[in-house]
Amino acid sequence: MKQSGAKTPLQKSKPLFPYLSIPLILLVVVLLISIVSPPPRQYVEGRYGEFDLRGLDLENYTAFLAGPSEHIPDALLSPAEFEAWEGERFFGGESLRTAATSRIRIYVEDGTWYTFFRNSIDYSHRIYVNGEWLLDIGRPGESQETDTPNTGRITFTAQGVDGVIELVQQSSNHVHRSGGSHNWWNIGTSATIFDWERAEQYQTNIILGSFLMLAVLFFVLFLTHGRNPVTLYFAMFCIAWFMRMGVIGGRVFTVIFPQMDWFTKFRIEYIVIPVSAILTLAIVNIIFKNILHKPVLYSIYGISAVFIALFMFLDTVIMRDVLDAVFVVYGVAIVWLFGCLFIRHPIRRKKLKQHITNTEQIIFLFGLMLFIVAALVDFGYFVIHINLPPFHMTGVAMLVFALCEAAAVFTTMMNRIEKTKERQRQHEAEELRLQASNDALETLSRMKTEFLATISHELKTPLTVISNNAQLARMHAEDDRKMESGFISETMRLITGDAERMNMLINQLLDASRVEEGRLSYKFVRADIAALIRDTIGTFKTELNKKNNNLILHLPEGLKPVYCDRERIYQVLMNLLSNANRFTKGGKITISVEEKQSFISISVADTGEGIPEAVRETIFDRYTTANPKSDKSLSGTGLGLYISKHIIETHGGAIRAESENGQGTVMSFTLPVYEEESNG
Repeated sequence: MKQSGAKTPLQKSKPLFPYLSIPLILLVVVLLISIVSPPPRQYVEGRYGEFDLRGLDLENYTAFLAGPSEHIPDALLSPAEFEAWEGERFFGGESLRTAATSRIRIYVEDGTWYTFFRNSIDYSHRIYVNGEWLLDIGRPGESQETDTPNTGRITFTAQGVDGVIELVQQSSNHVHRSGGSHNWWNIGTSATIFDWERAEQYQTNIILGSFLMLAVLFFVLFLTHGRNPVTLYFAMFCIAWFMRMGVIGGRVFTVIFPQMDWFTKFRIEYIVIPVSAILTLAIVNIIFKNILHKPVLYSIYGISAVFIALFMFLDTVIMRDVLDAVFVVYGVAIVWLFGCLFIRHPIRRKKLKQHITNTEQIIFLFGLMLFIVAALVDFGYFVIHINLPPFHMTGVAMLVFALCEAAAVFTTMMNRIEKTKERQRQHEAEELRLQASNDALETLSRMKTEFLATISHELKTPLTVISNNAQLARMHAEDDRKMESGFISETMRLITGDAERMNMLINQLLDASRVEEGRLSYKFVRADIAALIRDTIGTFKTELNKKNNNLILHLPEGLKPVYCDRERIYQVLMNLLSNANRFTKGGKITISVEEKQSFISISVADTGEGIPEAVRETIFDRYTTANPKSDKSLSGTGLGLYISKHIIETHGGAIRAESENGQGTVMSFTLPVYEEESNG
């Protein structure tokens, strides 16, 4: 029985995406830094709260005021009150006061309009320009109860009075004690300031849109592709930074959610830091399995959870002090993380080497290091010297890190999906193989059952005939008339014929068993094939007469001898004639012999019913039978052709069958010509 093995799955090719992700991420960095970069700016250093813009090229540059402002602590004063103040005045440090009024004087060209722009500091303040009230951000107050902090964007245009633009700012800071110098103004023409605002807004929108898109994408992947925790963690990471950039990046949430108070935005800004740490370490722990030291990892998780709780409920003044501890803890955590990845003991380095052979881990490490470098740049003042955009460096760095993390997570997820699919394909292939094996076993079992039924029938028929004829012979053994008429002789002939038929069946069973075990013996000799065919026909004549079939023999003269086992070839010829006779009634059976190069070809053709199409492909397999439609009782054992095929192939020949329904069958085989042995 033929069995088709399960198809071996093709080895999958590595996806191209991981190799393209790093240059794509670098392209995003270039776009964020260059295309959305504002016009270059010049830093104007002030002395004692005075700045000089005269002679600056503000058509092509913007001026950024740097230096201390003049201020009066613990007082909220109008410009007139500030001018008339007779007490002590200070320079610098005004943002650390609970209340203060500052003044800066900017020397400008007469008759020229100057545009001022900045994001407001993170508490409440009121601004006066040239002695006139401009706007309030929040509501400054002498106490925490009367103070309302807020943030916003400030843009206005002013002209000098006698060559001076004077800015007076009241501020009350009851919520924290750092940030927001009073003189962080960008000054230029309307066009340059518009370009500056546009660049910042574009960058903010790109960062926000990217984080939101990544969050949605990976949350959908989490829901639709196996609930992989890495995709969920990364989606949460992107949502966290979307929220943080919304409250600090251009104060976008101030416009989108005007009802959101300052305290909520401030807490979001701080809470995102420990949340990001937890999610990042969770992702690293999954991507770099068994690399991180678990007790330390869980300790950082616990400390981060404490930070989250503190930032949710602490007073905002104390929160700023806690932030210093946060930077220390996560600075140590970064050192520990890189220690785990690169400096751990040899076993862990070996594990890491095995891990980072995957492209996704390399991408992740690339993004992590890029983020740390950018964060250090952002925390320092190197942007002044290399002319980088002065805003959102941390946001840009975090987005680049997120893109690297996305590439790593996406590649890891796709690899896991591919492995899952591969396992599924292997499982399906194994199921198909088992199914094919079960089908083969069921078919073999059915064929054996049919074979046993056929053998029982084949043995029962001659035994019945032998028994009946033996009883008749015994009853009439003493009847002289029966003896004289030859009745006993005919009866014994029938007994002998059926006994030989039983012997043939038994020999077929024995031969099939020997074929299975490789024990079928042969005795090769030089043989006259013509004589062998004639002897076989003489033996088979009686069977032909029973079916009223004509035998036609095409036997050319001068055939070369063949090299064969006479008994085995006789057995093959008897099988072919028996099959032809079984399928033919009142027809012709033709034996044709011809010499083809170094082989003799013998064919047995009949005009019978033909082999059914369902068994043509397996006619030489064990137990395959083709019962004739004319007489279902004349079935075979399904072993004759199986044994014949083995015999012919052992002789170095080939056997084949050609048949069409209703138009007979041609069975043919070849035998090698006997070659005289030379030189003894």
